[in-house]
Amino acid sequence: MYSAEPLEPYHHVRWVWLRKHNPSELSQNLDQAFHPTLKRYSEEKDYKYDILSFKGIKWEVWIKADTVGAFLSEYRAVLYQKVRERFTRKDVELRNRVLKLYPRRSSGPFPWSVSEEPAFETE
Repeated sequence: MYSAEPLEPYHHVRWVWLRKHNPSELSQNLDQAFHPTLKRYSEEKDYKYDILSFKGIKWEVWIKADTVGAFLSEYRAVLYQKVRERFTRKDVELRNRVLKLYPRRSSGPFPWSVSEEPAFETE
């Protein structure tokens, strides 16, 4: 008997090269509709499992649309959904803003570790 497994929730990582974002500027430039929240990590235990090249990043800006959220740091953005749902207009706007801020699909110019964006549906 055929049993279709449900699709995984949306999860996509984006990067920026040769520059880094400033947390204050990110918080100010993001639309208040996304409720930007600056999360600072004050103790090493908060970030001790970071990968080596990003060790010591001590802040993230958390943003949320309707069903899609994102964690933004100096070099990396993680877009996610907790439960797979269709993207709303606000979700698509958030995704587009993050992709514009973080235009790269990998952490460096080499052809490995490329993050492919999963398919998603819109309303």
